[in-house]
Amino acid sequence: MRTREAEDKAKKFTAAQLPSETLWWLEQNGIRVSLIRFPTAAFSDGVLVAKLLHRRFPLLLDLHAYPKRLNSQQKLDNWETLRSRPLKKIGLRLSNAAIGSLASRCGSSATLSKFLRKLEKKMDAFAEEYAEMERDASTQSAKDAKRFELGTKAQRKRIKDTKPEEHEERKLPAQKERPKTARASGRGERLKDGEGSALRWSKSFSCEEIDGMYASVIGKLRERQRLQLARNAELEAYC
Repeated sequence: MRTREAEDKAKKFTAAQLPSETLWWLEQNGIRVSLIRFPTAAFSDGVLVAKLLHRRFPLLLDLHAYPKRLNSQQKLDNWETLRSRPLKKIGLRLSNAAIGSLASRCGSSATLSKFLRKLEKKMDAFAEEYAEMERDASTQSAKDAKRFELGTKAQRKRIKDTKPEEHEERKLPAQKERPKTARASGRGERLKDGEGSALRWSKSFSCEEIDGMYASVIGKLRERQRLQLARNAELEAYC
């Protein structure tokens, strides 16, 4: 019942009921109030607060770290990140109860109005410190660019002063040539270099030589088959 009453109360709280100074401040910082129907729901995921901070202080946070959320726990995660990083940097402290109210669609309208007023004051107070941060960042960037330029010039000078022979590519050690082997394609004469060595080919065979080699191989196979049959017969007789 309480939840239903809170939802009805939150729906009755529209952007027009925010203080006129707050509405003007939101418009000046890129938040279109005319598109906000229910402020408590619009600010519940913390994305609009992150946009406010990023528009004024772009170096303070990254908008990609604050995506739109629908789940209550994910909204609390966004607010926890805001509290621990950018809001802490500008000096705005939030209690757990305040975060719980801001992260709820049915949160207190008074809490939201109070938070926006505090946020405006803290951002105005932090502007001077942020300007100094920007100056330091730009100075550091200029130093880094100068250092890179000097390093590039020194490297070019070192390359220019290097002797030509030092630019030569290091040659790889010569590899030993392996003996060329030929597959048994029947296109040459077999030569044996030794026991178990590879066979190489030196010249082409004639048709008569090929026929003789074929007959010799067939004869050897038949002789081996005859000997195997005789051995099998002896074993059967012995058994």
